[in-house]
Amino acid sequence: MDMKYLEAIRSLTKNLTSMLSNFPTELQGFVREVAIRTDKPVVISTFSGEYFLKKDGGFSKFMPITPYIVTREELFECIRILTEYSLHSYKSEINSGFITIKGGHRAGICGSCVYGDSEIVAVNDISSINLRIARQVKGVATSLVKNIYRDCISSTIIAGPPASGKTTMLKDIARCMSNGTLSYNTKLCIIDERGEIAAVYRGIPQNDVGIMTDVFDGYKKGDGMESAIRSMSPKAIILDEISGIEDINKIKQSLNAGVAVIATVHAGSIDELYRKKHICEMLNEGNFKHIVLLNDAQNPCTVKEIVSPKELLLC
Repeated sequence: MDMKYLEAIRSLTKNLTSMLSNFPTELQGFVREVAIRTDKPVVISTFSGEYFLKKDGGFSKFMPITPYIVTREELFECIRILTEYSLHSYKSEINSGFITIKGGHRAGICGSCVYGDSEIVAVNDISSINLRIARQVKGVATSLVKNIYRDCISSTIIAGPPASGKTTMLKDIARCMSNGTLSYNTKLCIIDERGEIAAVYRGIPQNDVGIMTDVFDGYKKGDGMESAIRSMSPKAIILDEISGIEDINKIKQSLNAGVAVIATVHAGSIDELYRKKHICEMLNEGNFKHIVLLNDAQNPCTVKEIVSPKELLLC
């Protein structure tokens, strides 16, 4: 039995929990997501493909003749359980598109949104839940940390295509550096805007991100970085998925304050990374020492190459 998988599915209805707990034991450790959609079959996504829940409780790699179909009432009961029977208390999380539950698992929410003053103020008629199983793979970043941070902590971009393990690598970098893999402990701050790095639940990180790590949970990247520098005096700031010019400007402010930044970017190659104009310009300014490019979803959390932005200057 895979305890992480079983822990996650217990946040669903008793009926779904019972049926999903019968998923083959040898495959449970490879489950990435469980998708629950109104009036549609339940789909279990693993690293090797998808499985459908059958009406009789079995599982099939192909769409069965009689799949288990989730009713609207059952999906809403799942939402009630995920929000601990207090939808109002979880309003901001639902508006953000996900709920973090005990163990660090995340339930993605899909429905009809209502806008007010250019911001989402409500999500009604929830029709889908995407339950993502949180898995922390300890040790995947140990050799990388010892290699590129041997002499000092330096700013780094972790790039890779979807599902290449960027966030998993980021978690372990934080754990290694904070816990003293480098023979000394490094004081870090994580800006966890979407709750995917530390997976804070009721104020406590569900992932091991190190003994000298402070987590700014739910902060926008800019606000979190400013607060971290002002109040916590970190040696480095760790954040996930930088993209727009606003993120870039805040990162530059952190770098100018003498704080290293370790961040991820979606890019399947160095060329693709440098086609992102604002990121290209930032890299060419010379503040980042390393670009770590990961492999693909078939080889997650493995390093394809490490390059220096100073050697490239592509844009």
